[in-house]
Amino acid sequence: MLPDLLHQLNRLVSNVTLIVTFSLWAYLTIRSWGGAVARALTIMLFGVFTAVTADVLIQIAHDLVILEFLLRWSWLGIMLVPTSMFHMVMALAIQLQIIKPRMWIVWVCYAIGMLFVVCVITTNLVVATPIRSGGVPALTPQALFSGVAVFAFGVVTLAWILLWRVRATVLTPSLRRRMTYMVASWYGPLLLSFPILSLLPKAYLLPESISLSLGIVAAPIAAIFMMVTAYSATFVGSPQPDRIVKHDFLRWWLYGPFIGVSIILFLQVVPVFAAISRFPTEIWAVFGIMMMTVIMPILVNQIRPYLDNLIYSNDHEDIDYLRTLPRTTFTQTDLRRLLENSLTVMCGAAQSDSAFVAAPDDFGVYAVKMIVGGRRRIRQLFDQIPLEALITRLQTHQSTQPLLLNDYGIAVLRNPEGQIVGVLGLYQYERITAPDVQQLVATLTRQVEHALVMVTMQQRLIDTLRTMAPEMSTLQQMSSRIEQATPDALQSLEDDVAMMPEFTQLVRDALTHYWGGPKLSDSPLLGLKSVKRVRDAHGGSPTKALQLVLRQAIDNIRPDSSVATTANESILYNILEMRFLQGRKIRDTADRLAMSESDLYRKQRIAVDEVARQLAMMEESHHESTTP
Repeated sequence: MLPDLLHQLNRLVSNVTLIVTFSLWAYLTIRSWGGAVARALTIMLFGVFTAVTADVLIQIAHDLVILEFLLRWSWLGIMLVPTSMFHMVMALAIQLQIIKPRMWIVWVCYAIGMLFVVCVITTNLVVATPIRSGGVPALTPQALFSGVAVFAFGVVTLAWILLWRVRATVLTPSLRRRMTYMVASWYGPLLLSFPILSLLPKAYLLPESISLSLGIVAAPIAAIFMMVTAYSATFVGSPQPDRIVKHDFLRWWLYGPFIGVSIILFLQVVPVFAAISRFPTEIWAVFGIMMMTVIMPILVNQIRPYLDNLIYSNDHEDIDYLRTLPRTTFTQTDLRRLLENSLTVMCGAAQSDSAFVAAPDDFGVYAVKMIVGGRRRIRQLFDQIPLEALITRLQTHQSTQPLLLNDYGIAVLRNPEGQIVGVLGLYQYERITAPDVQQLVATLTRQVEHALVMVTMQQRLIDTLRTMAPEMSTLQQMSSRIEQATPDALQSLEDDVAMMPEFTQLVRDALTHYWGGPKLSDSPLLGLKSVKRVRDAHGGSPTKALQLVLRQAIDNIRPDSSVATTANESILYNILEMRFLQGRKIRDTADRLAMSESDLYRKQRIAVDEVARQLAMMEESHHESTTP
């Protein structure tokens, strides 16, 4: 009875560990493959995942050939873990400029590790048959096994010593705290993957119950240590603020291990339910999985707000409000629906067969936003007086009553400052005599006016947020760089042009003098790493290199050919190309893009901010590419 229970618990622990390891590896691979530390971390998790997968399959394999195949090939993951851990700490120390780049040591470690793997797969120098099972099947250790163990634990210990040095060197308390977490949990991945029992004298002569009990107790502890190490390493080099990293990690835990482990635990108790109810196990399994896949996401959505409040403890009110914006924002689709419904009600109440609303588009040019009823009369109206001419005429119309024109009553829609935000036309308006209908039309007209005003204000706020995005991104990167600063890294941080508060203004000045001028030739942007790289690669003057880098940043904004020319991305790129690359004047550019000069200035600021963001991203990618 006891051995069966221990076997079942051991399989349960292995399955849970497999789910946690795989989900963590997949999450970090997709999320943060770009940095050197992140790449080493994902390799380490892949090694642990490979070893744990082999362990799960070994427990259900019965054929000796398959069992030996799994035991030998599991060493690929076993040897990836110590070498990748050493790789991760070396990359971290080099990134923080604590040691000089000596990545050849890492590649030598990888080569030695892979050499041991080849020996395990093709020879009997490290392990060999017969397969011994004391509850935990394993090959018999041979002469080189001790050497492999010394190499694995020696490499991990060297990395641990270097990690201590990193912890002692960092300046900020937050990074030092994370380094402390990594130091305390450092051996977890190795203990989770390496066959530790093979190191003990006569390990496989231990009673089966003791071997299984050790695995049941040690595996969860090692898995927790592995998660702590991965969690702490995730923050290193991330340009995102801590709250985002914590929130993403929490979402991973809820949608990955939490749901997966819950389903596995349920499947383990299915036989118990089947025995009690005398229903077949298959029925419990099918209905149970169906209920779990429906109930668990609902439960996660109920739990997540409470956990988010712990992460955003000081900012949860602002974050909660921002999350409601997608539901409360009055979109262009909402506006069209409101206009259509309002005009339809007006036409029905006034027994009119035609109505329209006109308002400025994204370019500041007036266009008809909504038409209800016949279009022929509206075309006749605008053939007699074009829409722009009508707007000009209405500028001097100060009466609260609509302007009568071609049997249309043209109501002027204004914002609180008295500026026109649109016009509303209702056919046969003068025939409305009933006071209640007049009141209804006036009320709906004010509602349409209010909607246009609010949508205009909302669009300005969105444009302002877009304008602020590069600066906010720069601030986050600056915060991340400062947090990870060391005494040797402070100088490089001081010399980073992209971190200057006036970086966006420097980009704007350089674009203004793109074809020559002191704001280009004497610009601090000449100190950008991307400019130095282009100059070294192509030669020429620093000014020419800066021009090439600016052009590359603008080309990065170019949308795909499938994107409409009226899309915001196309407009921003066309403004940059005409104003700076072609050197056109403001009036000429505004005429070619069919927008007002004031709107052109506003969108030009957004476009220049995007160029600054592209340059900052190029600098960050250069920084990552120079980190091994």
